[in-house]
Amino acid sequence: MAKGARLPDGRLLPGSCIPAIPPLWLRQTSEHDQSATVLVFDIETIGFLHEDHRIIEFALRDLSGGKNCTFETLINPEWNVPKFTAAVNKISTDLVCRPDIPRFFDVLPVLLACVRSRQAPGKPVLWVAHNAKRFDVPFLTQEFGRCSAQVPTDWLFVDSLSLARKLKKSDGDKNLVNLEVLGKRYSICAEGPSHRAMPDVTALCHIFQKITLDLKLTNDVLMNEAIRFSDIRKDKWITISFT
Repeated sequence: MAKGARLPDGRLLPGSCIPAIPPLWLRQTSEHDQSATVLVFDIETIGFLHEDHRIIEFALRDLSGGKNCTFETLINPEWNVPKFTAAVNKISTDLVCRPDIPRFFDVLPVLLACVRSRQAPGKPVLWVAHNAKRFDVPFLTQEFGRCSAQVPTDWLFVDSLSLARKLKKSDGDKNLVNLEVLGKRYSICAEGPSHRAMPDVTALCHIFQKITLDLKLTNDVLMNEAIRFSDIRKDKWITISFT
């Protein structure tokens, strides 16, 4: 469930920030502020990308920190959760298919309001996820489409898996793209069970910080890595996530 309060109709409000992650460090190429609001996010789903498969948990954290910098909720998929999926993330049908768990349709306006409240005026929102291009972003786009909603045009994303592959080239470690392996490389301890949205977001926040340092990324380079949500082709089946 989300860490924040509920609205009168049962929808969720953003949670309070746990001050454990320093703001994103990027080498500055000018005197201007950071060029985007950076949100690290993760989803749990009932399977691979298919028209019948749904998001069952969503979490994000704004790397700029501060009050209400996190958002976390279970989501009612209105669909049974397969046993093989529940065995991985411990999210069962009984846990999410209940009237008190919001559907994505219910979560969407609260999510949009949360993101708008964090967005710097005139600046885009940069979403970061591991294997975002092949998993998280197509799923999120599909859920928007199911709600007859458009993903905002100023939302961009960066796939930390692509950054990890660049790091792998310099290190020669073929396993370095795996989020768990990256966590061990950087001595990052998991805060909660793996394959749950917020613990994976927290781990990726720390890992993303380290990768940007190792690759000596500037704001401009990171923005050049960014891809529009609309540029992702939705495949019927998606390869398994590296998270």
